[in-house]
Amino acid sequence: MSFRINTNVEALGAYNSVANVSSMMSKSMNRLSKGLRISDASDDPAGLISSELFRSQIASMDAATRNNTEAMNYAKTAENALGEMNQLLDDARSLA
Repeated sequence: MSFRINTNVEALGAYNSVANVSSMMSKSMNRLSKGLRISDASDDPAGLISSELFRSQIASMDAATRNNTEAMNYAKTAENALGEMNQLLDDARSLA
């Protein structure tokens, strides 16, 4: 008894096309659901590098802004303390 195996080349080609389209559609749906242009490094490697550089610059600028705000708060506290000391010296001078 012999077996005969037939290969349907057209069906295999259609199957591969459907698989590719399904994969591309899945990637597109993933991007749409996340709202991002780049969801994986394979989408746009150069764009990912640029976005990561921008992200790190934004983070460092946020840290600098927080540091400046904190420094301004310290300066205001010191100014208030010096004003209070000045008031105490004026009171002492008026008593003398």
